[in-house]
Amino acid sequence: MVLDCGSHSTKVGFGGEDLPRVMFPTVVGRVDCSTSYVGAEALNRRSDVSLIKPVLHGRIQMWEEMEEIWQHIFSDDLQTTPEDHPVLLTESPGEPARYREKKCEIFFEDIGTPVFGLATQSILALYAEGRTSGVVVDVGDGHSTIVPVLDGRTIPSAIVPVHYTGSDMTLLMLDSLKHHGFRRDSSVHRDIAYHVKDTWCCVSLDEATTLKSYTLPDKQVLQVQPHQRTIINSFFTGPHSLLHSFTDALSRVDLTSREAIGGAVVLGGGTTDCPGFRQTLAQELKKLGGYSLNPSKVSRGIYKTWVGGSVLSCLNSFDRMSVTRAEYDEYGSGFINRRCVMEQGGDAFYAIYSSSGS
Repeated sequence: MVLDCGSHSTKVGFGGEDLPRVMFPTVVGRVDCSTSYVGAEALNRRSDVSLIKPVLHGRIQMWEEMEEIWQHIFSDDLQTTPEDHPVLLTESPGEPARYREKKCEIFFEDIGTPVFGLATQSILALYAEGRTSGVVVDVGDGHSTIVPVLDGRTIPSAIVPVHYTGSDMTLLMLDSLKHHGFRRDSSVHRDIAYHVKDTWCCVSLDEATTLKSYTLPDKQVLQVQPHQRTIINSFFTGPHSLLHSFTDALSRVDLTSREAIGGAVVLGGGTTDCPGFRQTLAQELKKLGGYSLNPSKVSRGIYKTWVGGSVLSCLNSFDRMSVTRAEYDEYGSGFINRRCVMEQGGDAFYAIYSSSGS
């Protein structure tokens, strides 16, 4: 089973399948210590619950609520027993060892999975495209990074954060709606701003955009102005542009490795699904010379990490990259760091390489 739990949404499904079976908001609504709700149900009951988002900036901050989501996946979403399924969980680049060990403990001790593995999200985005080397531009809701990858291994010293994230764009939209009474401390207003952004925003540096309408829950019609529709242009303008982070990352890669990585650039993360994002980045990359966007095999960027995990979980070598219950019992949770650090590289990546010809 492949689990990709992001700051905004969780994608879940079985290895070998083309797309996740379930996608839902990564949120828990708590009534009291014994009653809580997960995902869309939590949002629907927002007036009666305290909403908790366990993943912030790509990392788990609220472990109890995160475990509730994992348990819910097995019992409600997929209605299967965890003892029957090895689990591959995605993680952000540079995950601390103690976080990995904590996840390992939860999945073996509390959930009861027989096999557990971890894989870095940006590397999985490459696998989804049949590649093992390239530069991954990962722009998610909670964190955004430029990640150079060589032969299935990240280059830690060259990982550079992007100034903006998808949630930053949601806040920009929210702030632009203040004259309609929208407030940052309202989860309802934040959700509406997210959906306005998701529905009508586009990247357009050269062409003027048109006025669009959005119907609010109370049936009032909101007029989305051209300057509101193009807030995501922020990724491509000013001193904190995405291209600036891209060139910064490349400057940290030695010439030999840079040549070995090649010129392929792969997009990941839901924000890259915004109309015009891909085309604008392609134009910006032309200014650098030698770099171009890899033609995408995956319909949406928000699915790309999950799809890469689905590919990886089906390789025979996944068994050597994960931890079994017997190994956990013998060596403890720290064994996950020996196994899953080695997942950046090794036989699995060469299996992908040889099958794709990339």
